[in-house]
Amino acid sequence: WLSSRSLKLLSISPPLRVMTTKEKPKTRVRKITKIMVSMKARFFSLLFVLLAIGVLTEPVPSSQMLRAAQDLLMRRTPNLKDKIIFDIISGAQTDRFEVSNADDGKIKISGTDGVALASGYHY
Repeated sequence: WLSSRSLKLLSISPPLRVMTTKEKPKTRVRKITKIMVSMKARFFSLLFVLLAIGVLTEPVPSSQMLRAAQDLLMRRTPNLKDKIIFDIISGAQTDRFEVSNADDGKIKISGTDGVALASGYHY
């Protein structure tokens, strides 16, 4: 009904490619099957890599989390470096943070991990 030239003029992509007489149906099915097998293999290899990364990653040490919180403090508000202290809450079942007054008049931000410490700092 519309030629490919008129489709180009209308900026409409043509419908599915019409199979030529040179290409046999079995050949086309083989190509599609080969592509599907390749896609499945890529999917499962990517899934395996992601699972391996999740299993093999070690938990972040608390000293590194405290250092990251201190670095955040120094980047955002370096003038408060002597007024805020960070601490890790160990043994908590859920992620949480606590903001309180320390004994020496400083602000104490405690958290279960680095994200909780950063959330407490933002609070």
